[in-house]
Order: sequence, then C-alpha cells, then structure tokens
Amino acid sequence: MAAQTLFDKIWDRHVIADLGDDYALLHVSRHLMHDGGGRGLQAIKDAGYRVRNPDLIFATFDHVISTDCRARCWSAATAIPARMAAWARSLSASAPPR
Repeated sequence: MAAQTLFDKIWDRHVIADLGDDYALLHVSRHLMHDGGGRGLQAIKDAGYRVRNPDLIFATFDHVISTDCRARCWSAATAIPARMAAWARSLSASAPPR
C-alpha cells in the first residue's frame, strides 16, 4: 500500500459518501469565515436553512480593519467576529432544521 499524503489522510477521514466520478460528500468539522462571510450566513438564512453547529464557526477579518489606527482598530477587530458568531448562533436557533 502506498504512503498517503497528509491531505489524503484528512480527506479519507472526512468522506461521508463516495458519489462516484471523483465526487465525494464530506463532513466539514470546522468552518473558517473571513471578510464577507456574512453574505454566506445571509444566504443560508434566506434559503431557510440553519447553521447546524455554530460553535464550530471561526471568524477572522483581515482586510476590513484599517491598519492606520491603534486601540480603535483592535476593538473593532475583536468585536466583528464576535457579532458574526452571535449571528450564526441566532440562525441556528431561529430556523427549522432541513
């Protein structure tokens, strides 16, 4: 048996179903959102879906925070991901499961 790459090992452990033709249904254990991830959450809400595990969403903003400031920017950089996490939790609680 040939040695597997790290990518192959992680992939194999997350495959739920092999759909054929090089397609697979994967379990996503973590979701990293960045710059504009709110559009994705809004699309989930608009489609009537809910966030299944909002505690597994991590948000980071690397382009919307100005580098031309000091303490004001730090408070914004920590507040925005917290607001997105709260929004994901509210989507989880408010929408019926699909």
